[in-house]
Amino acid sequence: MNTRLSVVLRPLVLAPLLVAGLALSACDEEGPAEKTGQQIDQKVDQMKQDADSAADKAKSTAEEAADSVSSAAEKAMEEAERKTDEAVSAVKDAAQQAQDEAEKLGDEATDAGEDAADSASDTAKDAADDAEAAGDQAEESVKDAVK
Repeated sequence: MNTRLSVVLRPLVLAPLLVAGLALSACDEEGPAEKTGQQIDQKVDQMKQDADSAADKAKSTAEEAADSVSSAAEKAMEEAERKTDEAVSAVKDAAQQAQDEAEKLGDEATDAGEDAADSASDTAKDAADDAEAAGDQAEESVKDAVK
């Protein structure tokens, strides 16, 4: 019975091995499907390389744009600081000029007040002197009239 089983099983085991051997020996030559598959693989690889290159270029362009924006912002800040400093300086100068002018006007007003006070004092003294002289003259006139 063992021999009979081996006679039946032998072709069942050998047949797939034979088919596999023939299939492997037939793979030495490339067929149109395999050539097309290789071409597709090459195109996919080329597309990957192109995509990587485009991504690198986009990254480089973005970095350049960021640098440019950063540089422009830095220049704008420096210009704003310079103009702010100029404005602060102009305001300080104007305030100093206003203070100087106010002091000058105050001094002039003080001088004018002092001049007015001196003039009023002189006028009052003159009036007092005139009144005294008039009183003296009236007294002389009364004395002359009584005589």
